[in-house]
Amino acid sequence: MMNERRGRTWLPTTLLLSALVSSCAPLPPAPPVVVPEPQIPPMPAAARQPSTPEWCLPTCSAGWKREVQTWLTLLDAAGLPAKPASESVTR
Repeated sequence: MMNERRGRTWLPTTLLLSALVSSCAPLPPAPPVVVPEPQIPPMPAAARQPSTPEWCLPTCSAGWKREVQTWLTLLDAAGLPAKPASESVTR
């Protein structure tokens, strides 16, 4: 009876120990995964951004300043008569 009991406890213990030892074993290296390059279709012409205006180069603020100066020069060159400040306002 003693040998019978000993055999029954030995089997589960052996199975438990073998499961624990095998779980600590290093995993085999995974095969490299080859991912194909994504294929990006060309953008349709209707979705493309229009080209940058000439006055916006090299920077928009510098180009805008140049445009305003050009407009002011054109207004000064037009020679619009200026009213004297002392004239009364008429309605």
